Amino acid sequence: MSNKKIIVIVGAIGLEGTAVVKAFDNLRADTGITEFHVRAVVPQIESSEALELQSIVDEMYGSLHLEKALEGAYGVYIANDYFVDCSVDREVSLLNKVQTMIVQSSSIQHVVLSCSEDTRP
Repeated sequence: MSNKKIIVIVGAIGLEGTAVVKAFDNLRADTGITEFHVRAVVPQIESSEALELQSIVDEMYGSLHLEKALEGAYGVYIANDYFVDCSVDREVSLLNKVQTMIVQSSSIQHVVLSCSEDTRP
């Protein structure tokens, strides 16, 4: 694995995060490209959604272990799902936490952030 680029997908069990995980799996299956090592970060590893992903990701971490999941990462995809509980505070808190960890990392070269637009009045 040391020569593979680690891609961390935060929010891997939502519609968008699952689609990104499946895209990396399809990349392997369809093209034979195996340079990526996919780590999924999910709220609860025991959830049915997380269990469905276990066969197509290389590693899975609970959101409480985000710092560990980001170790040695090359790229991070953050699918922050506001609609889980419609909490702006939770969304901002998660983004601040991830941003701090990314800034402190020396390995992360690419970050994609996908979140809902601000629809407050």
